[in-house]
Amino acid sequence: MSDRTDRSAAPGIQASGSSPLLPYSGSPLADPKNNEHVPNTVSYACNHDRSGKVQYRFNALGFRGEQYNENARYHIFVCGPSEAFGLGLNEEDTWFHQFKLLFAQEKDVSPAEVNLLNFSQIGASMDYIARVVVSQCNRVKPDLMLCALSPSSRTEYFSDEEGRYFTDRAITFNPSMYNLLSNHDENDFFRQRTARLDEEDREELLDAVEGFYSYYTNRVGLINRLKNIMLIQQFCDARGIPNLIWTLHRFALQTELNQPLPDSIQSLAECIDFSRIYTHGILHPQHQRAADGVHPGPDVNKGVAYHMWQFYKNLPDSKRA
Repeated sequence: MSDRTDRSAAPGIQASGSSPLLPYSGSPLADPKNNEHVPNTVSYACNHDRSGKVQYRFNALGFRGEQYNENARYHIFVCGPSEAFGLGLNEEDTWFHQFKLLFAQEKDVSPAEVNLLNFSQIGASMDYIARVVVSQCNRVKPDLMLCALSPSSRTEYFSDEEGRYFTDRAITFNPSMYNLLSNHDENDFFRQRTARLDEEDREELLDAVEGFYSYYTNRVGLINRLKNIMLIQQFCDARGIPNLIWTLHRFALQTELNQPLPDSIQSLAECIDFSRIYTHGILHPQHQRAADGVHPGPDVNKGVAYHMWQFYKNLPDSKRA
């Protein structure tokens, strides 16, 4: 067994087959009828991408992309929301695949010797990302951990059933709820999703939205986001795992921190190592779109990878793989 693996598991959690890594745990966003996160499957439809132009392959663990290769020379882990999942993009067009090629070139090895494991989930919250980083990296130590940020408003809630939901996926169903979401950055997306829900889902998600707005504030979301970023960075540092966080401008952490904030939140922000957070510049209004018509397209992803790689190369040697 490789020195990089630890097969001990938390009670009630089982590894998948011979892999020490944990399988995808599932959520309502992962719909088996659409072949989303179903182990060892390939589909040409995923979530709201119905273009038929993109191949989505899922490995034995139920995550998109490559199979785990214990004997690979290097291992890179990726986790984040749809921008890290690569919705609307073939794998070779994603920023993380392009980053992998640059990594292999610098290490003077074949890309096949760099095993990239993508644990991302469409609509992932910062809580999901932090959980996955800690749980997977605690079992297999990668040579590099790449994370993409989710917006602060992506706050989880739990129902009486087993499913886990994210409040920013919820749909509003009456004028008062629409008004509450009027300033929300994903309001248009919510409206588009309304037509896809049956009556039972509508009632359940309406309850979730009402609960969300009974406690959520921008400061609550920001504190939760900072907590998770700090958890990811400090966990990786404690385990000796080089790590890099990136975000598109609309999810930029600095924008939220530029608002007037109490000293307690500023103190929490001071615990974050911003030298390892890369923010991609503002996208052109007419930027190329992926096949789903929403997310950035192949050319944008290639640009993200290039600039992210330059950012990574400028890090001190102690923070690089």
